[in-house]
Amino acid sequence: MKKQLLSIANSFRRNDNFISDIFVFKDKKDRLHIAYLRKIKSMFSIHSYLLTGQATGYINVYVNPNNRLYLATVYTYQDFRGKGVATNLNDILNYALQDYVGYVIRGNYNPTQLSTDRDYNRQVSEEELDKRARTFYKSVGFEVLRVKDYSKDPAAYPQYSHVDDFILGEDGVSKEIVVKVVKEEEKLPFINIEGIQVKNDAVNLVNKEDEAV
Repeated sequence: MKKQLLSIANSFRRNDNFISDIFVFKDKKDRLHIAYLRKIKSMFSIHSYLLTGQATGYINVYVNPNNRLYLATVYTYQDFRGKGVATNLNDILNYALQDYVGYVIRGNYNPTQLSTDRDYNRQVSEEELDKRARTFYKSVGFEVLRVKDYSKDPAAYPQYSHVDDFILGEDGVSKEIVVKVVKEEEKLPFINIEGIQVKNDAVNLVNKEDEAV
């Protein structure tokens, strides 16, 4: 399997000079995903794929002033929802942001369907989307914070700021955001195997003999 992964990783690197790291993780169905981390000026972009080339998910984050990071997108493609892809992408993001320990990372809380969902002719209720989003964000350490709760007692949230955290882009004040402080990770869950950062629980799969996909 390593031979195939190295071939894909080398192809990524040949075609994109902005790729800084390659990662491998497995999902809940024991399928291996390969992901790349791109750093372009103030942007971090992480995209993941099956070894067959099918896209599975992505995260985009921007570095902003005042020790802030803007979480622009966390997205898993329809066929891979509920399989742990977004959680693994978040682990990669934690790896990428270790130079930003102490920064606040925040984004709009807006659990709506994107165009790719509609392409599948799949409609999910707002209640279900909200439930899924809250469960995910809580599981990876984010807090869902409403501006009206913050405004009632700002002293209860000393690490956050109305101006820096609730005013995102040209849309004015966000009614609800996801937010957390980037923490130092004593031990990141990756092992370097021939230049690829492999998630700990995927090491055995990576070390299997190469076989046809």
